[in-house]
Amino acid sequence: MRTTLTSIFSLLVLPLLAQVTIDQSSFPRPAGYADIGFQASISGVAEPTSGTGQSWDYSALSPTGSFQTDWIDASGDPDYPTALNYREQLLSFQVFDYESRVYEAVDANGWYSQGRVLMDTTYSITAFTGGANDALNFPDQVQEFDGRLNTLKFPMSYQSTWTESYTESTHFNLTVAANNLTNAPGLQKRTYTQTRTVVGEGTLMIPDENGNPSGSLDALLLKVDGRTVLDSFFLGGQLAPAPLLTAFGLTQGSVRNDPDFYVFYVPDFPTTALNINLDAQGAISSVYYRPSAAALANSVGDELSFNALKSYPNPVVSGQVLNIDLSDHNDAATIELMDLAGRQVFATSVSNSSQIARVTIPDNVVAGMYTMVVRNAETQPLSVNKLLVR
Repeated sequence: MRTTLTSIFSLLVLPLLAQVTIDQSSFPRPAGYADIGFQASISGVAEPTSGTGQSWDYSALSPTGSFQTDWIDASGDPDYPTALNYREQLLSFQVFDYESRVYEAVDANGWYSQGRVLMDTTYSITAFTGGANDALNFPDQVQEFDGRLNTLKFPMSYQSTWTESYTESTHFNLTVAANNLTNAPGLQKRTYTQTRTVVGEGTLMIPDENGNPSGSLDALLLKVDGRTVLDSFFLGGQLAPAPLLTAFGLTQGSVRNDPDFYVFYVPDFPTTALNINLDAQGAISSVYYRPSAAALANSVGDELSFNALKSYPNPVVSGQVLNIDLSDHNDAATIELMDLAGRQVFATSVSNSSQIARVTIPDNVVAGMYTMVVRNAETQPLSVNKLLVR
């Protein structure tokens, strides 16, 4: 009898012990897309609690601005053939800016940045050195990172932790007449070290695209222990001379510790759902969220259920007719397709008298995973489902 009761008890508690896990298969980061989200007011925002079984409710966040980062498909890139994508990034060396592309990749071990490509840029440095023809040049270069720092390390679940680092080596050429330097080769080595720990597991609520509370999203909370940055400067293969560093306001072997921050990740979403950044004193300094993550929720509020919607064929091919069973949604008015970045790629109206809606997927809908949203005439969501387009 005791054995039987123990077995029944084990079966009852088993679902409660199921862990939220994110691995390569549940991190569907696309190659080319626009990462869109909002900055929110920090008024009334609390630092997230740690531990398992948490319920984080940030559904009352109020947007104060928006952001967009464009990622470009890196397929066939000659410099980074295994990269997934890249984005344009402006880098700074003191007051000098220079253009670059930063490349990232996703594999079975994690999501990480591989390196950069820098574009040739030359600046006059007369204001620093006094020489009329003195110049600082950053030549074209492929800057592969030495080491690897995983933004996500797969498989990732509650209490996962990793400390990793990588080094950037930026080449430059320096002309300073007073020091008899003409295009002298220089090097800046910058090492980044970071510790990431999954400190929480539970459910997350954020505002959806209309500002309404999302349903409960299974989520992992990472705390990132800032980032330690170590700078070293070389000229002609030797440590750069102190007077020259002083002229540029640089310090050999300088160390900078960035503030800590929190990030929430949701399975089947290609980036963070919510970021909470802290300042040097540990107070919340900024908050960012992506409302497109809300579409992955299984429910919205107590009164609305996102039921599985019958549609076929699924997967569907662009240009093909998709049949959608609306027999349980007599008030359906529109059907939308949203990409993983939350952008609407297609929308069409449907008759509320149709039990089977026949919708042609446009030819310009590229292959990938989409969220199909059925709404009523008041634009309230009735059902949210995944649709694979091939």
